[in-house]
Amino acid sequence: MDPILTPTSWKYKHEGNANVVFTYTGSHPPLKGHVLRVRKSVDTSETPMSLGDEQGFQERVIAPLVGGDYVAKTRFVKVTPDFLQALSTAFAALRPELRRNRDLDLRQEFVALIPDLTVASTDGRGGGLAITVEIKPKWGFLPTSPNITPVKLHTCRYCMHQHYKQHTPLSEFCPLDLYSGDHRRVAKAVDALVMCPQNNLRVFVRGDCVGVNSATAKAAVEALMRASHSTDTTPATFLTTLLTPIITSQPLFPRLATHQAGLDSLDIEGIIMVYNALPMELKTTNPTLGEWEGVVARYLGNDVGAVEGVEESKQRVYEYLLSATLKDCSVMITVWVDENAEDNGHSAPSKENEGTISVPTSLQPTIIRYTLGLVDIDPKNITKVPEHYAKDQEIVKCYASVGVERRCG
Repeated sequence: MDPILTPTSWKYKHEGNANVVFTYTGSHPPLKGHVLRVRKSVDTSETPMSLGDEQGFQERVIAPLVGGDYVAKTRFVKVTPDFLQALSTAFAALRPELRRNRDLDLRQEFVALIPDLTVASTDGRGGGLAITVEIKPKWGFLPTSPNITPVKLHTCRYCMHQHYKQHTPLSEFCPLDLYSGDHRRVAKAVDALVMCPQNNLRVFVRGDCVGVNSATAKAAVEALMRASHSTDTTPATFLTTLLTPIITSQPLFPRLATHQAGLDSLDIEGIIMVYNALPMELKTTNPTLGEWEGVVARYLGNDVGAVEGVEESKQRVYEYLLSATLKDCSVMITVWVDENAEDNGHSAPSKENEGTISVPTSLQPTIIRYTLGLVDIDPKNITKVPEHYAKDQEIVKCYASVGVERRCG
């Protein structure tokens, strides 16, 4: 039997609105460190993007904006209805109750096989324990459009949203600190995420998501502390010590902030007027992959003026949707102590998403390696633009009613 089609070799990992993810637990070496992303059934009125176009969107639309090394390579594998039914049956009890209204789509012939960014691969890395930290960095800019609610000019969306969600306690995390490039401000942002992670910081140990303050997470971080001979005294401070130099040195974060802002020059308060003026057919039809590629080419080439009328309106709305994807993505950061650094000559990272850091230590500095990857980078649905506007207005109204005025940045 094809090792991919052995249901007992896969374990339920997590799921979102559109897909269920299974991690490989079998013994076939080429599949280790990979996950299957399996689509759920959809309403008959929906026309989801094909797997090939979804891959193309990530590699030919998102990658030119953020850098190709940050986008995981996907390949497609052929599956059978029996295999999908077996997966569905085996893991039904593990699924969250709120997700059980949609099952796996038994009609799909192919599913996506993707590197598992929550584990360290085995391509010659040191054998030390690795941990992966997932950060949802959110919006990295303050809008500057002149025709928006004034409070948006000095209070970021995330900080206003905290009051709308009525989360207790309110997080002190501000994305503008995380994106600032300033060591002190980035450390402040990481500290705030560790203290109050909400859904913006998650820790994975051996591929399993564990609570940031769980015993498993603390044990894994403490193991890294000991292996690196760190002078930090707590797992929380060590996480800040690890993540801050990675975030400040990596080009990914300024690219995200730059393109989030550049693609959203009108803000949703301006975009909704452009959207409402579109013909109905365009308001209900998502862009093709070719259209997405054209949008990015004109944006990066500063050639938006080459289109006029309805085509310019489409460009603006599609750019806004791309910005929404970048605002909602997650950054996966995997770190591990390179125990073989002396043997391999401390080889320099060969890709843009790789690097090394050293932490303060009373002994000889220890090399810590890391990799970064982006997830949750699928295209947004154009029909949701009115919902984005409605939510935006609710958040602003709620923030105004609280009577506070935080200045971000």
